[in-house]
Amino acid sequence: MSNGIRKVLIAVLLVVFLGSGGMLLWKQLDYHNGAENYQEASQLAQVTLPEDQPKAEPEPQSGDPYIQGLETLDLAALRAVNPDVVGWMLVPGTSISYPLLQGADNDYYLNHTWDGTRNSVGAVFMDYRNDPALGDFNTILYGHKMNNDAMFGLLHQYKNEGYLEAHPYLYLANDRGIHRYDIFAYYETATTNTYTRDFPDEAAREAYLAECLAQRWVDPGITPGVEDHILTLSTCTGNGHATRWVVQAVREK
Repeated sequence: MSNGIRKVLIAVLLVVFLGSGGMLLWKQLDYHNGAENYQEASQLAQVTLPEDQPKAEPEPQSGDPYIQGLETLDLAALRAVNPDVVGWMLVPGTSISYPLLQGADNDYYLNHTWDGTRNSVGAVFMDYRNDPALGDFNTILYGHKMNNDAMFGLLHQYKNEGYLEAHPYLYLANDRGIHRYDIFAYYETATTNTYTRDFPDEAAREAYLAECLAQRWVDPGITPGVEDHILTLSTCTGNGHATRWVVQAVREK
């Protein structure tokens, strides 16, 4: 191999190395800035959860500490920064605790945080065609599967034994109160009927529920009805984006 060719190869490898290192550094910086951004959202919203409390000598509490942490939710403070905020969602005992956004499309919050800052972590957001008051039969929420388990990065854990038992429900708080949703299904699926929003009649809802139940990996003993309200949480699987990881829950009456 001539010296000229060797020098060219070394230069190419150096560029690749520097480029890869730069991309990794940029990604880590995005993760760090995103975490700070959502910590600021929690403080502004006055959401206080058990995980945020000092570990030493915890005070005894009665009732659900997660509901108590959401009772002080200040949506007005968040909307003063961004009127697209429609609520707050959290999965007790996990790091999933975020403001819920709804934009004019399903693209903007893929790469913008809750306050409109451009960042690859994006936001947890509701399908722009859903009713923000949660009046639809199927309300769809999206979030990235982050490598550091941020956003919806933990949803894939439901495939592990015992995770559903430890985290069987979630909360969504909005202007109408705090709503509990019990998880009834989790599975991997193509982007097809799971994302249906419009149902012409009860028969269509029954068919939809039957399809969801047929796909679920474990039966937790919960079967929604046609008069219920379903929450569908969706994130990518990392398999070339050909499929999505889905967790579905039904709102308690």
